[in-house]
Amino acid sequence: MLKTLIKKQLLEIWQTYFIDKKTGKARSKTGTILFFVLLAMLFLGLGFAFYSMAGGIGVAILGAGMNWLYFALMGLLSMALGVFGSVFNTYASVYLPKDNEQLLSLPIPERKLLFARLTGVYSTSLMYSAWVWIPVMIAYWVIVPVNALNIIFPVLMTFVIALFVTVLSCILGWVVALIASKAKGKSFITLFLSLAVFALYYFVYFKIVGALGKIVNHIAELGNTVKSWLHYSYLLGKASDGDILSMLLVTGITLVLAVLCFLVLSKTFTKLSTVSVSSGKKAKVTADYTKKPIKTALLNREYKHFTSVSTWMLNGGFGLLLLPIGAVALLIKSGAIRELLPEIAAEIPELYALLPVLFPAAVCLILSVNAITSVSVSMEGKTLWQLQSLPLDPWEILHAKENMSVQLNVYPAIFFVLVCGTVLRFHWWETALICVSVWFYIWAISDFGLFLNLKNPNFSWTNVASVTKQSMPVVVSMFGGWAFCIVLGFGGAFLAKVAPVWAVLCAYILLFLVLWLALHMWLKKKGTEIFASL
Repeated sequence: MLKTLIKKQLLEIWQTYFIDKKTGKARSKTGTILFFVLLAMLFLGLGFAFYSMAGGIGVAILGAGMNWLYFALMGLLSMALGVFGSVFNTYASVYLPKDNEQLLSLPIPERKLLFARLTGVYSTSLMYSAWVWIPVMIAYWVIVPVNALNIIFPVLMTFVIALFVTVLSCILGWVVALIASKAKGKSFITLFLSLAVFALYYFVYFKIVGALGKIVNHIAELGNTVKSWLHYSYLLGKASDGDILSMLLVTGITLVLAVLCFLVLSKTFTKLSTVSVSSGKKAKVTADYTKKPIKTALLNREYKHFTSVSTWMLNGGFGLLLLPIGAVALLIKSGAIRELLPEIAAEIPELYALLPVLFPAAVCLILSVNAITSVSVSMEGKTLWQLQSLPLDPWEILHAKENMSVQLNVYPAIFFVLVCGTVLRFHWWETALICVSVWFYIWAISDFGLFLNLKNPNFSWTNVASVTKQSMPVVVSMFGGWAFCIVLGFGGAFLAKVAPVWAVLCAYILLFLVLWLALHMWLKKKGTEIFASL
């Protein structure tokens, strides 16, 4: 039974890569291979960035003979990315699947079902943490002479780190679920709690990393300090460098923590996973029968749908929070930044001159995180027929999804650009051109998400996290957007060598405009046909 439950859980997470949701049949081998080649290229591209970073740090630390410190610091980074990738999924994938109550009503032991759910969390944690850890291992093997132990142990540590990340993610998810159950499961409260727990975790994490960074400058103090208040990281570093006793200790500690976490979660799993979102007294609601234009009614419907699913808001709109937070941080630090600008202009004049060209690519990269339209069609689920049965042009429905995404993105993005333009002292015309380019990119990336979701919808999901975080449209939209923005930055920097800044920014605008118009025309013609036939 346990084997079947685990297989079901993993299939729910990864089936979109192997099964065509339109037909319910397996994808062709060619299509599956091509997709995984694309996915591998995306992962290799960012993996190379982690490798370059690890190599730069490794030359200094490994050269000083502090091999364990190298792995300790890189282990913290691996855990940070692992938690980032899996923490928002944990609450939804463990406590919110549609079939929780159905499975619990069957003669299935609760702990077996919980264990199966956690295998999904572990697989996600493994994917994200290994994304950092594997390049770290390779950089280590390139720099340091290796033997059997410091080859085998870092490989084994990949799975230990993923298990530790799973424990952290489960604790954070459990806290959110526990508090949300008392708050009658309101989506905005769940969203706030998730972000608060997430922010607290990273506040502590960056404090630790900042302290370690200062200690690195005083190597003599490093050993005792880390052993006293970050001993797990110290053991992880020693184990990865081939120390047998440390390997046994860090593995044993992680397993004990995992068992304790499982036992605690199993005590409240049934209660938290079956709490009705409508429990408690219902407030009296007065229905509003005011007649509204079709466009307004459809747009309001999209907003209500989006704000009623906390997991969708967390995973699809995380970048919406980064932009205003970044803008406020820049305003707070504006004095220090302006003092630093003359130094950058004097020491690295090439980089200073390229700031207006590189900045739009950076903003667009952040916007690529907001995979809202990439799942907006799939989120209709089994109720899609209701929209299709209405006497509406399918384009009106798709246009409402497009408009919601644009409206959600454009205000924080323009605010961020205006603040950065002021703080970084861009010319007014540079800031204006950047605003226009970002505006067109928002239209283009929103339509690109709809394009991907129409080509690869999923209406049979039982776990909303598998749609909003791990579905093919989300992966391609986010990582493809990142790759596009990186290429855009390099291309703009190259073009700036032979053309003025205003010409490069106008080229951005033209590129985004062409992409948007092409996608927009496809949606109005082919996209509406696909939507009507889903």
